[in-house]
Amino acid sequence: MDFQKTEVRSTIRFFALQGESATEIFEKLHKVYGDSTPSYSTVSRWVTEFKCGRKNVEDEPRPGRPISATDEFTCSKVQEFVMQDRRVTINQIAEEMGISRGSVGFILHEKLRLSKLSSRWVPRLLTLAQKEERVRCCRNLLNLCQLDPVNFHTKIVTGDETWIHHYDPETKQQSMQWLTTGQSGPIKAKATKSAGKVMATIFWDANGVLHTDYISKGSTMNANHYVKVLEELRYNIRNKRRGSLQGGLFLLHDNASSHTAKIVKAALDRSAFWKIDHPPYSPDLAPCDYYLFPHMKKIIRGRRFESDNELISCVHSMLNSFTKEFFSEGMKKLIQRAKRCIELGGDYVEKPQNELE
Repeated sequence: MDFQKTEVRSTIRFFALQGESATEIFEKLHKVYGDSTPSYSTVSRWVTEFKCGRKNVEDEPRPGRPISATDEFTCSKVQEFVMQDRRVTINQIAEEMGISRGSVGFILHEKLRLSKLSSRWVPRLLTLAQKEERVRCCRNLLNLCQLDPVNFHTKIVTGDETWIHHYDPETKQQSMQWLTTGQSGPIKAKATKSAGKVMATIFWDANGVLHTDYISKGSTMNANHYVKVLEELRYNIRNKRRGSLQGGLFLLHDNASSHTAKIVKAALDRSAFWKIDHPPYSPDLAPCDYYLFPHMKKIIRGRRFESDNELISCVHSMLNSFTKEFFSEGMKKLIQRAKRCIELGGDYVEKPQNELE
C-alpha cells in the first residue's frame, strides 16, 4: 500500500499525543499499512520526538549541497562530453564538471546505460568489396551445404601451415593461481618465443587428421613443395577414407601464394578435389585458424622442447589424442560462422564467450 511519509507521521503524532506507547501505535499502523508499515525503530523515534514537543512532520533541512549531481541537466552535460569524445575518461568528466567520480560513473552506467569497450583486433580493416566477397563465398558454401545438410561437413578437407616454437611462453591468464587472502600474487619473468621453430602443415576432416608435414626453420613453403604435400594428402585419403574420393571431397585452404600458384591449380585440376572458395584476409572462416591451431598451441604453450624431433613427436601425440567429436565440432563451426558472416554483412565473426580462439 502506497502512503506519504507525512501521512504516517501525522497518524503517529495523533496517537502519541493521546499517550499511547510506540508498541501500540506500531500495531495499529501495521493493521492498516501491512508490509508498508515503517520499522518499529522508526515509529519509536517519531513517538519520542512528538512526546518531547515536536510538531513538524516534515524532514528537517539537511546541511550540505543539494543532491543535483545526477539530475537531468547534469546527465545531459555528461552525455555531451561522451558524444564529443568517445574516449573521454570518468576522471576527465568529473574534473571538468566539478562532481565526484562516483556520480559520473552512476550517470554513465545507470542513467545513460553506457559501457566502455576497448577496440578488438581484426586481421584487416576490410573494404566494402572485401566484405562483399566474404558474403559471396559464405553463400556459396551454404548453397553446397543445402545439397546434403546432415553430412556436408564430413565431406570437407581443410589444411594450413603454422609455426610452432620450441618454447612459447604461457599467457598471464594461464599463470593465474588461487591464493588465500593476504598472499602476494605470483610473479614470472617476461619471456619471448624461442628462435627454434618448425612449420607444421596439417590437413584434417571431420573424422581426424589426414596428413601432416613439417619444415624446419630456414625453409619455406613454396608451390613445388605444396604440390608434393597435396599428392601425399590424396594418397593418405585413399588409405584412411576408402571410397571418399569417388564420392567427392571439398578442399578448403586459404589464398597464400603457395596455394594459388599455377602448378598448384593444375595439380588440383588433376585431383578429385572440388575447391571451396575462401575469401582473402579471412582466418575467422578457416577451421585451422579459428579452431585447431589455437587448441594445439594452448596445450603446448609453456613447455620447452630441445629439438625439432621432440616438438614434432609432441604434436603427433597431441593430434592423436583429439577425438573424432573434437574434429567434427570444429568443422560444424564453419557452417555456423558462414551464416554469422552473412548476417554481419561480411564483417569479421566475433568469437562466442565459450569458444576458444
